[in-house]
Amino acid sequence: MIPSPFGVCTRPGCENLLTRSQGKYCSHACRNRVLSPGNKGGAPTKYRPEFAKQKLDEYASLCEKRNEPTLVPTKSSYIVIKRAHLPSQEGYADFIGVKARTLRNWGDTHLDFAEALDRLHSIQLQFLINYGLASYYSTGITMLLLAVNHGLFIKRESSIESKALDIVKKFYERVDELEKEKYGLGQ
Repeated sequence: MIPSPFGVCTRPGCENLLTRSQGKYCSHACRNRVLSPGNKGGAPTKYRPEFAKQKLDEYASLCEKRNEPTLVPTKSSYIVIKRAHLPSQEGYADFIGVKARTLRNWGDTHLDFAEALDRLHSIQLQFLINYGLASYYSTGITMLLLAVNHGLFIKRESSIESKALDIVKKFYERVDELEKEKYGLGQ
């Protein structure tokens, strides 16, 4: 049974017929387009300009405080417990109560926040260098993060060509030594 129409949707451009249960609009989408025309859908953004400066400074200070060693008293002295807390996008997202993907989206749409993410990246680099040298972070993890997140690699000359050349060079040196011994040259 097809419901009989009780009017037409009041959204301009929509000419859908209304049923008995519908009031002024044929759907939630039509109602939302009329009542909030600038909203393209989804939840409103949680972005606030202070996330780009003030909250980032608070997060960096918190990371600094979390890296302070803890002194645990014993009967005769103290035990120093080092704690390692590295600033990261994931940590900052958790600090302000959003997901890490949201931070990247904000960086794409807000220029000041994109600069804040770059600043967070450089703060992480400073932490890795300073606290890595102070042995707060393990050497292997520090080197891995410096390489993966910041593009800093240790260059080693251990290519196959250089190894092959070394082998050939040693071979010819040994042949020269044997010829000198055989023919009595160089004595």
